[in-house]
Amino acid sequence: MARGLKRRIFLTSAARLALLSGVKLSTEINASEDTANSSHPVTASPEQIASPEQIASPEQIASDETLEPIDEQTPESYLPPAVKPLRVAPGLEGFGTDTTGGRGGKILVVTNLNESGPGSFHETMQTSGDRIILFDVSGDIAMGPFSDMAPGKVSIYGQSAPGEGISINCRQDHIGTPLSVSTDDVLIQHCRFRPGAAIATNSDRRALNIGSSSRTVKNVVIDHCSLSWSTDGQLDIWYDTHDITINRCLIYECLFNSTSGPGKQSYAVVMGGGASRISIINCVLANGDYRFPAIFAVTDLDLFNNLIYGYTFVGTIAQCQYSEVNVTGNIEQNLYIDAAQTAYADIDGLVNAESSANIRLNVKDNGLILGPDSTTIEPIRVYQGAPVTDPTSHPDWSAAATPAPRPALIPLNQLEANLLADVGATAPTRDAADTRIIAQIRSRYVQLVDLVDGDILTPDNAASVGTNRDVTRPQLAGGPSRLGSAPDYVPDSWKRANGLQTSDNAANTDSNSDGYLDIEDWLASLTIKH
Repeated sequence: MARGLKRRIFLTSAARLALLSGVKLSTEINASEDTANSSHPVTASPEQIASPEQIASPEQIASDETLEPIDEQTPESYLPPAVKPLRVAPGLEGFGTDTTGGRGGKILVVTNLNESGPGSFHETMQTSGDRIILFDVSGDIAMGPFSDMAPGKVSIYGQSAPGEGISINCRQDHIGTPLSVSTDDVLIQHCRFRPGAAIATNSDRRALNIGSSSRTVKNVVIDHCSLSWSTDGQLDIWYDTHDITINRCLIYECLFNSTSGPGKQSYAVVMGGGASRISIINCVLANGDYRFPAIFAVTDLDLFNNLIYGYTFVGTIAQCQYSEVNVTGNIEQNLYIDAAQTAYADIDGLVNAESSANIRLNVKDNGLILGPDSTTIEPIRVYQGAPVTDPTSHPDWSAAATPAPRPALIPLNQLEANLLADVGATAPTRDAADTRIIAQIRSRYVQLVDLVDGDILTPDNAASVGTNRDVTRPQLAGGPSRLGSAPDYVPDSWKRANGLQTSDNAANTDSNSDGYLDIEDWLASLTIKH
């Protein structure tokens, strides 16, 4: 990183050590001192980088008292490769993705669909200690009541399941949520969360909760998961919760006129309660009423490259929950599609629900498509009592970007095709429900769903619940096991193909020195489409 193109390059202490040890440094520098904190690097030519007038020698670095140290909060995009933290899984970006998850922990295998007991998913949640969770069964797991996740770092790999994979649901007589993430350092990949309606009224069921009212929760990554058919919000991120990334998740059809109690509500994502450092990147939010997402009392939010489709009231809403708590962050390069054109008049996209100096968001380069036949991407509409044509000029919306590493952004005119090809639980395969919603987005079909076909009602709530049951819960087919034998469960065929001995314990080895254990490389290989 440089303070000026014609002056020597000043390095962080980590980069200095990298240079002294012969590590090739990143060639990204900033053009001038005025842009030293810019998030848009300029790349110097090899000749400029090689010029001895611009790069201090190792001896100068060790002795030159004129070198000025730069802020240790340097964005990761400026760090040399050797200094960048290892992500919890290859290709991930965002807050908290440098967690280890359950790497190196005990391996627990789910062998049945039972609510609890030996071999159940519930048992793996209640087993303390660092752990990796694999599946040797496919189908629906109907969860009953259970306490918070037991302490320990956890990685849950839905792609390890056979057949059509796994779905974590709720018993209908259980009011709560299929899973609440209430411990630190958690990775969940390629799982589906589909609670459905409860028999009891006033059952505000989410598909997935992140946070705890009794402790801080941090470093949680939800990657390639599908969330649908809750009765309140699909995803809640609440309380003292920080460093959270939601990546390439498919979030759709929160039940509208269902068993959540008085009133109709169909929410996608709700964040608040003092949560901070949240990245929602490359996700699809589809077919619901509003809160796509809702931002209440959240600081350092990054909402990047999401497709927000089929909202029938408003899209994204920002509101201060408490006057003393700021709402800050970036809302950048998201595509809103109001296919049915039923959204509230002049509110097609982003809403600041109150005039408050505590709401400071950097809103940039978002787009809007209106109507089922249009392909024209218009500038987003922002509403705050009256439409705000240029959100960047409005004082409540102006803020410096948060210091998170910025992901590589997909151009708006490519975003829909890119996300629909690879979003949600796609490994071991995309199931019928996710395939249907993807097809509906492509055909610009919008619907609000009240119940999943087969949900049971009682006489006291049947009269108040809507009748739209145009959704069927798919039966996930089984198939041959993907797992090898204990202790690592990595198939011998994969070991041989990757230069390991079949006797090697892939849970302890990193044969290609990429920083990931061999078992993690195998699990990543299960997500690659051939």
